[in-house]
Amino acid sequence: MALALGAQALTASQSEAADDRSAVAQQASDIKFDSSDARLQQLIKQLGSPQYTVRRAAASEIHKIGPEAFDRLHAATEDADPEIAASAGYLLRQIAVRWTRSDDSVLVRRLLRGYSDRDDADRQRIIQMLAGLPEGEGVAGLCRVARFDRSPLLSRLAAMAIIQSDNESAGQAPASVPIDQEIIDRELGESTREASRWLRQFQIQLRDPAASVAGWQHLIDEEAKRIDTEFDQTSPAIVSALWWNLADVHRRLGETGPLVDVSDRLLAVGSSDSEIFLGTFLQWLVQHESWDAVEQFAAKHTARIEKSKRTLYLLAMARTKQDQREAAEEVAQRAAKLAPTKPLDGLEAAQLLVALGQFDWAVREYQVGIEGQPIEAVSTIGARMLLSNLLQDYERYDEGADAIAPLVEAMEQNPDVERAYASAQGELDFLPKGEVLVARLHFLRACHFEQEHDFKSQREELLEAIKHDETDADVLIAMYRVGDADDAWMADTRKRIRKLSKEIEDQIDDRPEEPIYYNQWAWLIANTEGDFPKAVRLSRRSLELAPGTASFLDTLGRCYFSAGDIKNAVKSQREAVAVIPHMQVMQRQLRQFEQALAEQQGSEVGGRRSEKVN
Repeated sequence: MALALGAQALTASQSEAADDRSAVAQQASDIKFDSSDARLQQLIKQLGSPQYTVRRAAASEIHKIGPEAFDRLHAATEDADPEIAASAGYLLRQIAVRWTRSDDSVLVRRLLRGYSDRDDADRQRIIQMLAGLPEGEGVAGLCRVARFDRSPLLSRLAAMAIIQSDNESAGQAPASVPIDQEIIDRELGESTREASRWLRQFQIQLRDPAASVAGWQHLIDEEAKRIDTEFDQTSPAIVSALWWNLADVHRRLGETGPLVDVSDRLLAVGSSDSEIFLGTFLQWLVQHESWDAVEQFAAKHTARIEKSKRTLYLLAMARTKQDQREAAEEVAQRAAKLAPTKPLDGLEAAQLLVALGQFDWAVREYQVGIEGQPIEAVSTIGARMLLSNLLQDYERYDEGADAIAPLVEAMEQNPDVERAYASAQGELDFLPKGEVLVARLHFLRACHFEQEHDFKSQREELLEAIKHDETDADVLIAMYRVGDADDAWMADTRKRIRKLSKEIEDQIDDRPEEPIYYNQWAWLIANTEGDFPKAVRLSRRSLELAPGTASFLDTLGRCYFSAGDIKNAVKSQREAVAVIPHMQVMQRQLRQFEQALAEQQGSEVGGRRSEKVN
């Protein structure tokens, strides 16, 4: 594998060097041709000439001008003259866009290599990956996509990815590093595409948010008109994203009235499910402690808010943050008693409460979904599973086991319940296979016995767990760490770890673009024994394929820690916690790493003092 990766790196390096040489040659060629707007207009008009030689000469010169002709050609594809439109479309496809630059990072060059040859779905995936890169690493590449992608829709998505990276709309976390406006200027050049107009308006927003408001309103109104007439170029989701950005501008400016007015526009455009939007907008206001806006928004939509568990809980959360605890509990109790309007309303409300860190309210909501309900109901099955996961996260393992034990027992005794569980898996993607669920029950019991220092019972439960699911890395990790283990136990455990690690490596070879397998291998090895530097490499690879994934960052932290790089372990773990702050297991790992780093730094200081004395 090391040789293969080395060969890939060499090939990438050679390809990048070739790209750079090609770029230099193209730049030299460009200098010879007039790419002024007037000249391009003349050449494009000549594409419709009745004389073949004139058409051919114009096409040849436009081709040599290259990317600078992109905007005019793109506009000409809708020319009234079918000859001009057809020729412009052909030439547009022939333009060789320089998607990479020598100062791009290795990852950006890897993502953008051969970008033009990919289909729309793959290009959209690349946009998402560029947007997920840290510290603005993908901004230049996104600007190129916004300027040159042949799809107006993808061009707009790339621009929105940059705009959203700096705002906090719809729960979007802002970038830690400010957007470099010089990069936007350099990459857009003289582009007149709609996406380029948005990015220039975004530059105004960065310099003077108040001055950007009127321009944004005009641009959004223009885009909204296109939804029905130019559906291949835009979408309601894009218009909604533009409104969210403007809402964030008003929020930062403290303009409560205009902010609530924008919510009406979002409600009209944004979602067929007004309940989801109301909850999302209210959650966003609560998150940013925009209390005046919360009161105005809640007063305006009181009737709707009172009909939904989700929105009532968010209102209760607002009261909590405002230190109105009695009022918060009263609203939360109303939410718990409210009959769900949809089958899975209770589950969704409880998951929201978990994300908000409201453990007691979440437990109560799950219990409401369990008590007195048929054990085979989809919502009941989901409530048991999610409640068990929540209790496990808070290290209440015995209670977590109790939540799913009745379900496991019913499935073993009643084939109808087993079939109902299998059917529920089609609706709830977080439900594991039946055997995996049984393994999870025994694992939770094992964790409880570990807390009780009953290592004999712990080992018995772990053996039951691994019998039902040999691929559960957490069970193997617990087996590796179990107390009072003899040599035979450890030898068997190491054998199982080697077997599973080999199986995961085979999965990596079969599906090298699937990030989960890199993460699984790294997590297993970093928590047991093996090649820790390789675990770091594979963990980093998972994040290249899925940037910003919290669980993958959590794994990378553990890999660094096992490899002895405690400083980077803390850095990665803090990034993971920032993405999912309510996950207690991630918080515990962060505390472990921070304590180890403090001890290491204290030891280093003590060592230097000792040297000084000597």
